Amino acid sequence: MPLETNLRKKVQIDTTPLVDVVFMLLIFFMVTSTFLESSGIKLLLPSAKTSAPQAVKELTIMVTADNQLYLNDQPVEWAKLEAKLKSALKLSPSKTLIIKADRSTLHGKVVTIMDTARMCGVQKLVVTTQLPAN
Repeated sequence: MPLETNLRKKVQIDTTPLVDVVFMLLIFFMVTSTFLESSGIKLLLPSAKTSAPQAVKELTIMVTADNQLYLNDQPVEWAKLEAKLKSALKLSPSKTLIIKADRSTLHGKVVTIMDTARMCGVQKLVVTTQLPAN
């Protein structure tokens, strides 16, 4: 009488196609994603119900709560703002200036920036806001 032995076949799942699919999904989401670039300067923007996102990459002036001034993420002294703005406008194709001021910044400081910008030749001023949290 012949002896029966239990010969079981080992079942193996090929994971190569699974890895390929995961990498293809990863590449798809990386290519189709959009990322917002934000500077490292902490600002609390004022809110406005009519604000709309702007996808403009132009000159940006930021004023922090403690009245520190930044032109394109570079610190600028208030006394040298006009000279720095004039030199930056020479390199800007569109004469647009984006003003990001903390909500606790004095109104007079923002008006000073707007007046200086107009004297330097800025043609379009944009004041950033954010939508109010519901």
